[in-house]
Amino acid sequence: MKLKVGFYFPGGKEIEHEVDGDDTTQIISNIQKHRYYNLVKGDSHYVVDTEKAAYFCVTEIMD
Repeated sequence: MKLKVGFYFPGGKEIEHEVDGDDTTQIISNIQKHRYYNLVKGDSHYVVDTEKAAYFCVTEIMD
């Protein structure tokens, strides 16, 4: 299934991408277990410090 993962930071900054995953709970659990999250968007690779995000969201994308 396709999931959208978004991180939102103080000051209105945000970054999100789409990933393949089994379910939202698995992705949320992985984000909570690790401080850094590798995010690929287009040709760019980001390392997100999850502790600096105000919050994050994982959403199932319905076709």
